[in-house]
Amino acid sequence: MIARFGFIFLLLGFGLLMFAAGLLAPASLRQPVQGWSAQLLALAGQEAARVPAASAAIAPARSAAAPAAAAPAAAPPVPAESLLLPTPLPAKGSYGVQAGQFATLDAAQALLRQMRSLYLPCMPPIAVVDRTGLQSFVAAVGPYASLAEAREARRQVAQSLQQLTPPLILLPAAPPGAT
Repeated sequence: MIARFGFIFLLLGFGLLMFAAGLLAPASLRQPVQGWSAQLLALAGQEAARVPAASAAIAPARSAAAPAAAAPAAAPPVPAESLLLPTPLPAKGSYGVQAGQFATLDAAQALLRQMRSLYLPCMPPIAVVDRTGLQSFVAAVGPYASLAEAREARRQVAQSLQQLTPPLILLPAAPPGAT
């Protein structure tokens, strides 16, 4: 019995020391670790992207809009924080439902093909950059003129992806010259 409590104390003490070491670590050590963790999360996203990609391959013929969606993806990446809904909401905005975020453009396009097969309006993949400089691609359903329309679409997206509540996002403004 005492041995069990001793072992539990040992584990708790080790965890506390590791937590303190993480808090007290200099920024020069934290940045590489944050970069590695971002890469691991990106790899996990690639693994998760394989399932929608396989489902999209089984889906019926691609829609005519699918090839056109690949061209605007060359737009410069936007900061990931710019997709978050601000408070208060802007007077005019274009809203969407984030169906997924992937490390590769192909994975985002595969999910969008799946969403199009359900007759949902889809944006071209949105290239985003997080605070560490890691680029990823957001697959968004929309645009919707109002938050109420986006909330209604979120139910359908959640049901098709078997997610509880995919996030609502504020879509970036169209680049100059885009129609």
